[in-house]
Amino acid sequence: MAGPTHVGYVIDEPSGSYVEQFIKPDLNGVVPTTDHIYTEKFAYTGDMVEYHGWAIPGTATTGSTWKIRKLAYSGTKLTDIKYADGDANFDNAWDARESQSYS
Repeated sequence: MAGPTHVGYVIDEPSGSYVEQFIKPDLNGVVPTTDHIYTEKFAYTGDMVEYHGWAIPGTATTGSTWKIRKLAYSGTKLTDIKYADGDANFDNAWDARESQSYS
């Protein structure tokens, strides 16, 4: 029997931490699929702001199916975390991240 298969990383809601995920094949060696693995995007600006985005793999960056959060720093310290539209829903476009409202 085959051992566990690495399938990627998942976001642990609501903590936002990354968890490495392994799935054990069934008795026939088939690895079940999961819908909890996301594509991630990162963007950094020169004014101490960082953006993180998550979407289902294959999602266009122009589609309104991204969850985006904005992190603000003062020096090396994280001072603020806000979500696009004030929620953690998958309903924002990655390409429009800088023009979104965050709270």
